[in-house]
Amino acid sequence: MYYAKLSLSEIPEIGFAHQHYCHEYKTTYGKNDRKSVEIAYVNSGKIKIRLYDKEMYAEKGSVVVILRQLPISTLTVGDEMHSHCTVLGEFSDLDFELFEDEKDAFGDGFMFPLVTEACKETEQIAKCLLKIAADMANEREKRALSSSVEFLNVLKTLDEIFRKEKNSKSSAFVSIYEKAVGYINDNVHKNIRLSDIARFVAKSPNHVSHAFKAVSGKTISSYINEEKVKRIAYLIKGEGLSFEDACERVSLCDKTYGYRLFKKYMGITPSEFVSVKIIDRDSRGKKKQ
Repeated sequence: MYYAKLSLSEIPEIGFAHQHYCHEYKTTYGKNDRKSVEIAYVNSGKIKIRLYDKEMYAEKGSVVVILRQLPISTLTVGDEMHSHCTVLGEFSDLDFELFEDEKDAFGDGFMFPLVTEACKETEQIAKCLLKIAADMANEREKRALSSSVEFLNVLKTLDEIFRKEKNSKSSAFVSIYEKAVGYINDNVHKNIRLSDIARFVAKSPNHVSHAFKAVSGKTISSYINEEKVKRIAYLIKGEGLSFEDACERVSLCDKTYGYRLFKKYMGITPSEFVSVKIIDRDSRGKKKQ
């Protein structure tokens, strides 16, 4: 999925606004001279949208935003009759940023995915687009300004949907992350599998992985390995176990692999770590009796 952030300094001029019905719909963008944004509500059918190397799908009730300067192609999928209501807003000055990950899309301006899935708010957007189309068809010059303002309100609604969903998802992700971390810490001595964590959290493995990475910036496997190394460090320093025995305590049967992990996360070898003296902070600065 692609996400966009628009920075606007003017209201748009409505280039066109209409409803479209067809059995097959295919369009390619990317060569328009004017800077423009097209917003479409899918009344029926399904559209495949391709941008660079990614494909997105818009089904009935979805809202599609097309930045017409980008190399975007659209194509109907299936045999169902396709229809959509679309409005084009044209700008003399339009700045936008494109993101592949929703967590990177933040800050001022209007933010939204290029495809917003059907929800109560997209139904309201459909009504706004239909109103613009009707006003422009009947009294174009008289309704031009109000239609332009209405277009900006649609962008604002898309922005609000995105921010609300992002905040809700962030809260849910934190909950998943905290449960996963608790499970890993309690079971660091075992051979932990992603499926075990997913079963404990009651989410799919892919969902758990995505949430964990979104919150911590780390993969689950990286976190598990790091925690195992910390436990090994404690066992060989605090309990005097050999490195081999400490590895077995955390279910790292391959000692060579354990050695590489230890050096990766601790920055030194196990023997170097053991030889490092621990300074008693409470005794620093005290005179010898």
